Amino acid sequence: MTEKATDYLLAGVVQVWVVDTKARSLTIFEHDSLPQIIQSPSSVSLLLSFVLSVSNLFDVV
Repeated sequence: MTEKATDYLLAGVVQVWVVDTKARSLTIFEHDSLPQIIQSPSSVSLLLSFVLSVSNLFDVV
């Protein structure tokens, strides 16, 4: 997945998210920085006023 994320970044994508359902984690890749791994139930601030709880990615309705 890291190789694929790198391919997307090299193609001009600003940010790549990789969701790992088994580890219940979100890895965020950005150009010129190390990947950021966020484990459930942590939250990540993505935009000015948008905060995502990583556990929401895994909640089943």
